Amino acid sequence: MQPMNDSNTQEHALSFLLGQVEEKAGRKMNTPKDFEFLVEQIYEHTHTRISVSTLKRLWGYVDSYPSVRESTLDLLAQFIGYENYRHFVQQFHDAPTIPEAPTGKPSNLRWPLYIFLALIAVSALVLAGKTLGTTFNHRPILKSGQTFASYEEFLKLFNINATDDQHYQPIPECSIAYVWAPQYHHPTYHNDGNPDSLMPTIAEYLAPKPSDSPETRRLIIEEQKRRYYSFIPSNQVRVVFMKNLPGDTCFTFTGIYRVAYHLSDTTRVVWIRSSSECDLNHLENLPRLRN
Repeated sequence: MQPMNDSNTQEHALSFLLGQVEEKAGRKMNTPKDFEFLVEQIYEHTHTRISVSTLKRLWGYVDSYPSVRESTLDLLAQFIGYENYRHFVQQFHDAPTIPEAPTGKPSNLRWPLYIFLALIAVSALVLAGKTLGTTFNHRPILKSGQTFASYEEFLKLFNINATDDQHYQPIPECSIAYVWAPQYHHPTYHNDGNPDSLMPTIAEYLAPKPSDSPETRRLIIEEQKRRYYSFIPSNQVRVVFMKNLPGDTCFTFTGIYRVAYHLSDTTRVVWIRSSSECDLNHLENLPRLRN
């Protein structure tokens, strides 16, 4: 043990948290199977799923600098018996002495320390905002009707880089949720609905044209059936930014959608709005909005 002072308290905090997680799990995080084991241990104790890639980045097992959500550190703190990561930090600061940093850690833990310190700073700002009677949100809550000029503008809110497939992107660390940017009245996929009510439902379907050959019609019908049988069991959630609603040339956030089983069939898949808001600070709650 060593005396607590300003220069080493924060330096040891995150390393100590990770060490306590390893101690709880009963193994060091040295191999991919170790991280897979830890995922299951965390789920068993918290009933919350975390991705292997998130843990690898946090431990410095892979060389990257992603954003780490506060909820990730909350989950690790809960796994070792704390209410959340702020509770862990408070207990760590209140201790008269601090443990030596655990040995055997990967050497590249410096960037998680910076993130940890930044989150502590955010916590202080939140408390200050409450004291002053104001509200501090480090990420916005999207509300239906908000507009965006480009794919890049809304994709960056989800830490997604725009690619060739910009209109349909998985949300990181949420395997059943996607950012979807359908075009209203698309000539191929249609995406029909009521724009006056900001699309309470979206009917997505392929339909043959009268001029199509019999073979083309057959292929289109078969593809629509394939899409139906793919989407129904996947039970996705889609965060929708509709392009080209009447009178607009931009993207409009219309809400979060799930499949409407009772309205869908092999000729079309109908998506129904589950929520008119999307809290970007708590994307881990998206699965609650599916069927």
